[in-house]
Amino acid sequence: MLYVPLFLALGIGAGFLVRKRSGLLFVADKICAGLILILLLLLGYTLGGNQSILRNFSLFGIQAAVLAFGGVGGSVLLSSLIYRIFFKEVFLKETRNGR
Repeated sequence: MLYVPLFLALGIGAGFLVRKRSGLLFVADKICAGLILILLLLLGYTLGGNQSILRNFSLFGIQAAVLAFGGVGGSVLLSSLIYRIFFKEVFLKETRNGR
């Protein structure tokens, strides 16, 4: 498991050494993008072959929707509450001016 931080450190070092060579960075960027697409393709292939995931696909969709709406709703509610608590004067001025 030590190889993950080792490879990360090697990548940072290599990036530091070639940071002024824009052509090489452009090529490395294209290679990384291609490898990410290949990884996504393989992940989709693996998930598509898993019958357990396919049978529960609608359940995962419902869970994802609940998490998304709960996260957005909670963020809006909490940011509104924080705005009213910490910026009370601004909030009162805006409500008096009809905004």
